[in-house]
Amino acid sequence: MATSSQGYGQATAGDTALSATGGSVVDRNKAIVRRLFDEGINQRNTAVFYEMLAPTFVLHYPMAGPPLTEANGLRQIVGVFLAAFPDLHFAIDTLIGENDLVCVHAVVTGTNLGPWHDHPPTGRCVSYTATGILSVQAAKIAAMTINDDRCGLLQQLGLITLPQ
Repeated sequence: MATSSQGYGQATAGDTALSATGGSVVDRNKAIVRRLFDEGINQRNTAVFYEMLAPTFVLHYPMAGPPLTEANGLRQIVGVFLAAFPDLHFAIDTLIGENDLVCVHAVVTGTNLGPWHDHPPTGRCVSYTATGILSVQAAKIAAMTINDDRCGLLQQLGLITLPQ
């Protein structure tokens, strides 16, 4: 598998064997990613990011600007979303793993009760999709790229109108 500067496709020798629990490393990696969303975001326990993320973790989220690093970068982005959508929830509907990569597709829901960037709260409920590709190396999340339906989110908040 080819490697890239984003930390993807860099499977280590230990990542091709069975995990300590007896399942495949791919299954272990998928469980790690599910825990990140379920416990770290949905249960608001962002402290687990320090346990789950590699020290060299990089988050590629185009809507946030340049890549963010380390657990603090992910906590920063999650904090922005939780301030604007206190009931934010990621419902994972697809989780696919291969080698060190895990792809997740989720439906994101929440109610806009706090400021969103330069906009006051709308009180509107939103539901949009997000897709991520995560690299898990040595049982730690090393990199994550997230793309979401930002246009759909802004439209549901009444902040943009799409042409007919």
